[in-house]
Amino acid sequence: SEPRVFGDETTKSASSGNGTQTEEKSMSPVYVPIYPGKEKVVNVLDDAFRPTLRDVNATLYLKGYVEQYEAWVSDMHGHGEPSIVTLGPTAHFAVWTDGRHKVNASAWTGESTRIEYLSSHMYVAPKEQNEWESEIELDGDYAAFHSWWAIAYGHVLDIHLSQVAFIKSKVRDDCRFLFFDDTNSILKGVLSAVDRPFYDRVTWLKPGQVAHINGNLTIGTHRSPLKMCCPGMVPRWGANSYLLSWLNSLTHISPEVNRTIIYANRVFPQAQHGRLMDPDHNQDVISLIRTSMAKHGRKEQLVIYDGTKTNGDGLS
Repeated sequence: SEPRVFGDETTKSASSGNGTQTEEKSMSPVYVPIYPGKEKVVNVLDDAFRPTLRDVNATLYLKGYVEQYEAWVSDMHGHGEPSIVTLGPTAHFAVWTDGRHKVNASAWTGESTRIEYLSSHMYVAPKEQNEWESEIELDGDYAAFHSWWAIAYGHVLDIHLSQVAFIKSKVRDDCRFLFFDDTNSILKGVLSAVDRPFYDRVTWLKPGQVAHINGNLTIGTHRSPLKMCCPGMVPRWGANSYLLSWLNSLTHISPEVNRTIIYANRVFPQAQHGRLMDPDHNQDVISLIRTSMAKHGRKEQLVIYDGTKTNGDGLS
């Protein structure tokens, strides 16, 4: 069978070399990949989130900065909104690997002789049933999203939440969700604190656990390849506005006392793996925060977060 693009309902059956139809000679299913449709293209370089280069020698670096910025946006974050793929009227979903760099999942529909599966970044053909860790049966419509580094707090805030907000906005309020249940449960904790009613709509899947859905399954995904370094990242530019809308719709009551402002250090030795700030620049930023707090009469406690626990063991 030939692959088809989602939304194109014309599929071709298996045929012999002379073009005549052939019958399946075994009970093994035919696996047919489904590709997401073309992404909606928007000019994200004119987006409100576009950063400004602040450097004493900005004019010397501006051209290279703009070229690098455009490459990062185009290659790492896509050109617009993620794609939506819906499988049904019954479907399966599973995440096979842990929540680190290489995260493979499967979303598929069909049984026995023909299985159609989503072929996209971090989506692969499903495993054989004897390789499943377990299976749960769910009734009703579900939506799902997963991405790399589900065990990293920064990546969950930076990438996952906007994608969750995007897929949340594309389904009905009675639709439930399937998310990856990592060991540290980072997304669990964030969603529970930010939007408890939404958290209660989520079913959490362990690695290798297969969800058999008696209903439609909607996936938010990304077709474009990442050319720079790490295949599998999803675009967040087109989803940021959905995250802002979601957060602005929520009501949060903060206590009037013991409020905290957090600044995260990105200096050695607490911060590693690149992305380091110059120590003098880092201190200038902290001084600017303190000055601004005094200027505006802010009484919060400023915490300089450097990745260590309060007892200084450096493990968190």
